[in-house]
Amino acid sequence: MPGPINRRNPWDAAVKCATRTEPRRAFNIRIERAPSRKLAPAIFERGGGEAGEARLVADHLVDANMAGHDSHGVGMIPTYVRHLLAGLVRPNTPAERVRDDGAILVFDGRRGHGRRAAGGTMAAAIDRCRDTGIVVAGPRRAHRIGRVTTACGGFASAEPSALHTSRGSTRVVDFRRLEKIRAV
Repeated sequence: MPGPINRRNPWDAAVKCATRTEPRRAFNIRIERAPSRKLAPAIFERGGGEAGEARLVADHLVDANMAGHDSHGVGMIPTYVRHLLAGLVRPNTPAERVRDDGAILVFDGRRGHGRRAAGGTMAAAIDRCRDTGIVVAGPRRAHRIGRVTTACGGFASAEPSALHTSRGSTRVVDFRRLEKIRAV
């Protein structure tokens, strides 16, 4: 079993975990919110991220665990670290709008963190939806977006319905109906 996490230097501990060569085994781990909220951003900052982006990505992973989506949570940090070390992720890279055809928006994540690309895409989509009444928007070439429902959360306040597709699965969410269900 791996030793305790080095709280003084979480990056080195994350690199050691991400680059180990022995077979990976599953462990039952209890994720504590407060330590994770401090440790995870420190890892992403040490990996080259600005404090705000490091906090955004780390909070997204911790929130996934807190919501019960452990497969999208802090257990992904070693994968993120491997990708950072291999140059597959470019921290501090905002998405760039590459197509703007009225109700159609496409953003290039330029290999930046997916959570940042998805957040920027959704903010632009909400603004465009207010103008046109409908929008189709999405990022491409971004690192892991994670839980897409989190990125789409801002749509609830804008009150549209959304059709979301991701890697072959399709979800339809009527946010007005969802808010009525939550109110009950």
